[in-house]
Amino acid sequence: MVKSSPKDIVNKVALYIKDKLLIEKGDSIVVAVSGGADSICLLNILLELKDKFKLDIKACHYNHKLRGDESDQDEIFVRNFCKDRGVELEVGCKPDEFIIKNEMDARECRYSFFEKVFLKQGRVGAKIALAHNLNDLSETFLMRLIRGSGLIGLSSILPQRDFYIRPLLQISRNEIIDYLREKGCDYRQDSSNLDQKYLRNKIRHKILPDLRKINPNIDLAVSGAAMQIAEDYGFIGKEVSALFERIVKKESEYLSISLGDWEKVDPVLKTHLLHYSYHQLLNPNDISRKQLEKIVQLIENKVGKKFLPLPHSLRFEFKNGRIYMYQTSNLVKENNGQSTQE
Repeated sequence: MVKSSPKDIVNKVALYIKDKLLIEKGDSIVVAVSGGADSICLLNILLELKDKFKLDIKACHYNHKLRGDESDQDEIFVRNFCKDRGVELEVGCKPDEFIIKNEMDARECRYSFFEKVFLKQGRVGAKIALAHNLNDLSETFLMRLIRGSGLIGLSSILPQRDFYIRPLLQISRNEIIDYLREKGCDYRQDSSNLDQKYLRNKIRHKILPDLRKINPNIDLAVSGAAMQIAEDYGFIGKEVSALFERIVKKESEYLSISLGDWEKVDPVLKTHLLHYSYHQLLNPNDISRKQLEKIVQLIENKVGKKFLPLPHSLRFEFKNGRIYMYQTSNLVKENNGQSTQE
C-alpha cells in the first residue's frame, strides 16, 4: 500500500469537508483535543486549512480525572501544544464530588462541557470539531451490531450532527500516525485503550485484525455500509417526523396516539415512531429496540399487561383505546390507580 504524504492527507480532509458541507468560510471551530493522536492530528490539519477556509480556530480539553497523574499530564501536554501554536484553549475538569462509574458517565460529562463551550461562542457558524476517524467508525458499527442495535445505532458516527463535525471520518488511524510522524508532532497515549475488558478495545485489537485478513479494506467496507444505512434512515426519519406531527397528540406532560391511528401505521415504522416519540420527551439513549418491540407487542395483543416501565422513569401505558407515553417524575398525580390522563 502506497503511504500518503501529509499534503495528501490534508487535501483529503479538505475535500471531505467540502463534500459533506462541514465548514463554511469564516466559521469558528473549537477542536476537542484529548492529547491523543487523532485530536492532535485534527487540530494540526485544521490549522493548515485555517487560511483556506478563513477559520477562527480554538481548542478545548476535558480532564475526566480517571487516570490520576496520567490524566493531568494529558492536560499539561494539550496546554503546551496549544500555547506553542498560539491556539486559545479552554479546559474543563470533572468536579471532585462527581463519580464517573462507566464510559457513558464520562461521555455525558465531556459532552456537557462541549455544549457549554459551544454556547460561549455565541455566534452563527460556531462548531465543535471531534476527531473520530475511519477506524472509530468501523469499531462503533461493530459494537452496535454486536449489541443488537437497530438502524439508528447502525448509522454509527455521522459526519455532522447539530453543531458537531467530524472531518477525519475518511482518514484511517495509520494515516493519522504517518501524518504526525512526518510532521514531528508528539501525542499522548491513553493506557486504557489497551485494556481488552472494554468491548471497543477487544474489537480494535482482536476482531478487526482478524477481519482484515479476510478483507484488507474492511474499515472502508463497514464505513460505506454505515453511511448507506444513515442515508436510508434519513428518509425513514423524515417519514416518522411527519407521521408524529400528524397522529401524535402532544400535551404538556405526555404524548398519546389513538389505537385507530396506530393500526394504520406501517409495521416497519412502528418502533421508529415510538423511539422518536420518547426522544421528544427526554432524548433517552438507552431504550433498546427490544423494549420498543415489546411495547408494539403489548399494543398488538390488546390483552394482558397494559403498561411497561422504561429507563429514566419513562413509561408506556395502553388504555381506553389510546397509547400513552410519559415520564413518571413529571406525572405522579395518581389516585387509586387512576392517572391524570383518564
